[in-house]
Parts: sequence; C-alpha cells; structure tokens
Amino acid sequence: VTALVLPKELQRLRYRALAGCEKVTRVTLHGELIHIANDVFSGCTALTEIDYSGTMASWSAIEKAVSWDRGLTSYTVRCSDGVITK
Repeated sequence: VTALVLPKELQRLRYRALAGCEKVTRVTLHGELIHIANDVFSGCTALTEIDYSGTMASWSAIEKAVSWDRGLTSYTVRCSDGVITK
C-alpha cells in the first residue's frame, strides 16, 4: 500500500494511529478532522504527501499535538486552496 485514504467520518487521529506505516507515501485526510495526537506518523518514513480536503485555514485550525509529525523529515500538505510545505 502506498496511498491511504482515511474515512470521511474520522474526526480524531489518536496516539500512534498510523505508526509503522513505513511504505505509505500519501495519506488523504478529510475536512472533518479536528485533532491529531502525538506520534501519529511515527515510523512512516516514506510519507511525503498529505492530501487534506479542507482549506489551509481549516488545516491550521486542527488541534495538533506538539509531536504530531515526529518522524516525518519533509512533507507537503495539499489543501483545497493551496499547499503547505515543511
């Protein structure tokens, strides 16, 4: 699996929810997401793309734990109205 699409109904990504998904390169998240916990992407060494169906403002409004993106070296968040690069 190189791409992972999470359910539209998902509102919270819990601690280490996707940890160890080392072959996933792209994750699709929907605009209903309100919280991303610590270490959600830990061990996801190939992940470089996050597709987010909401706007850049709604991405910024998501409550994100301090180390939500720990383990990701660089990635792009593609929102409906632009791109955020880390």
